[in-house]
Amino acid sequence: MTYLTYVGDIALTRLQETDEKVFPGFDNEQDNSGIVETRAFTNQNAAHNIRYDHSPKGHGTKVASKIVGQWGTAKGATLVPVQVKPGGDDIDNGFERIFADVSRRRKKIPGFQAVVVMSSGTERAVADNGHKGYTREEAENDYRAKRQILWIKQLFSYGVPVVLASGNEAETEGRKVIDNFPQVLETDDFPIINVGAATLAGKAAPFSQGLGTQPDPEKRTQLTIYGVGVDVDVHDQYDGAATQDSGTSFAAPAVAGIIATHMNYESWDQSKQGPDRVKEIKRWITTPESSWERAKDPDKQVNMIWNGADKAAHGSVSNNQSPSPSPQPQKRTFAVGLEQTKTPECSSVISNPDWPPHDSCDFKYENRYFFYRLDDNNQEPDSLCTSLLNDFHQDDQGVTTDENLFEHPTWPAGEWTLNLFGEEYVYRNDGQSPGALFKGEQQIGCTGDLENHDPLSDELCENSLTKEDGRKRKRRRLVGCTW
Repeated sequence: MTYLTYVGDIALTRLQETDEKVFPGFDNEQDNSGIVETRAFTNQNAAHNIRYDHSPKGHGTKVASKIVGQWGTAKGATLVPVQVKPGGDDIDNGFERIFADVSRRRKKIPGFQAVVVMSSGTERAVADNGHKGYTREEAENDYRAKRQILWIKQLFSYGVPVVLASGNEAETEGRKVIDNFPQVLETDDFPIINVGAATLAGKAAPFSQGLGTQPDPEKRTQLTIYGVGVDVDVHDQYDGAATQDSGTSFAAPAVAGIIATHMNYESWDQSKQGPDRVKEIKRWITTPESSWERAKDPDKQVNMIWNGADKAAHGSVSNNQSPSPSPQPQKRTFAVGLEQTKTPECSSVISNPDWPPHDSCDFKYENRYFFYRLDDNNQEPDSLCTSLLNDFHQDDQGVTTDENLFEHPTWPAGEWTLNLFGEEYVYRNDGQSPGALFKGEQQIGCTGDLENHDPLSDELCENSLTKEDGRKRKRRRLVGCTW
C-alpha cells in the first residue's frame, strides 16, 4: 500500500461538474480523521473549516490534483492533507505532525510506505539588502530550519522521501539559486528531492530556481529533477473544474506521485533501508530508469520526469486491463501488548502553619500484558486504547510494579489459552523470546523487537477510560504472530 502526505491546504468538499468528489476518500464530512492539522492552524480560529482550502488562489487543491486528481500521477495513492497556518510559519510543526501520523500508520498497515511532498518554503519576510533568500549557512542557523531538519531526518529514518518545489523566483536578480528552506538545506547527507519546472518540450522554465549554485566549494546546484510545470492542467478549489497554472509547485507533486506509484514495485535497491533508502530513491529518479534529457538547455540540464501520456492513452489502458488476480488467502494476526497505569496517591500536607495545606503525591505504577487480534482485514486498530479493541486482557497475570518496564520491557513469560477467530489457541512464552502461538500441534512463530522501540508509537490513553481522576494509562505492542 502506498500512502502519500501533502503538506498544505486542500479543498475536500467541493464537487466536479459530474457530481463526483475531486479527491477520493473524504466522502464522510463528519469524519476528519484522515486530515492532519498543526497546533497553530487549530488555534487560529474556532470556527475555521478544516476541509476548506485556506491557501491563496486554491494553491493546495491544485497541487493535490497533480497527485490523485484527473491528471494525477498516483491516482491510487492515499492522500493525507496537512493543514498549516496561512503564511506557513508553522511548517516545522507540520513535519512533526506528519512524523507522528506516519508512526501511527506504520503500526497498523502492513507494508506501509510513504512519500511527503511540499510545494512551499520559507523565505525572509523582509528583504535583507534587497535579497529575500537564504544561503545554506544562514538557513542552518535559523531555529525554524533546525526544527524542520529534526523532523525530516526522523522521516528519513523510516525511509520516507521528502519532495519539495525548488521555487519560482529565478527571474529575480540574484535568485537563480535555490534559497528557501528547507530546500536550500539539501546535501548528500540530507537527501531532500528538489524539483524544478520545465515546459512540455523539456526546457527549464525561466522562473524555476535551481539553475545557479549557492556559494559552496562543491558547487552544488541542489536541484534534483525537473517535472512539467508550465501551463499544467489542475483542478480549482471551488467546483473541481479544469484550469491551468504554472510553477514548480505543480512539478513537485507530479514527481512525488511517480515515486509513490513505483513504491508498489520497489524499482530501486530493496536492500536499502532508512536514510539509505531515501538516497537510493533520489538516485533512481535521476537515472534513465525513470527520467531522461528531453532537450538540451544552455544553462543547466537536469533530467526530466515525463510520461507523455494524454487522456486518450490513460483511457486505452483502463479499457484493456487484464483480469484481476485471484484473491489471496486472508492473513490473521495475534498480538501481545504491554500496558502501564500510573495512579497518584496523594495526601494533604501542612508544610507551614501559616500556609493552607497542599497535596503531596507519589505515584504507583502497574504493568500488565494484554492480548488482542487484528480485525478481519488484518488491520491494526486505530488506537490500542479504543474500546473497539479485540482485547483479551489478563488482569490476574503478569502484573509488576516496575516503573521502567514500559520503556525497557521483558518478554511475557507464561502460557495463555485464548479464543481467537472462534477457535482455541495457546500462546506460550519462555521469557527469552517473542514466543509462539499454538493451535493443537500447529506452531505459529511470533516476532518482536524489544531493543528498537520507537517511543512515539506509545499511546497515552485518556483518563476517562480508567474512571479514576488523575489515573493515566499507556499501551504499546510487543509481539505479533501472523499466519
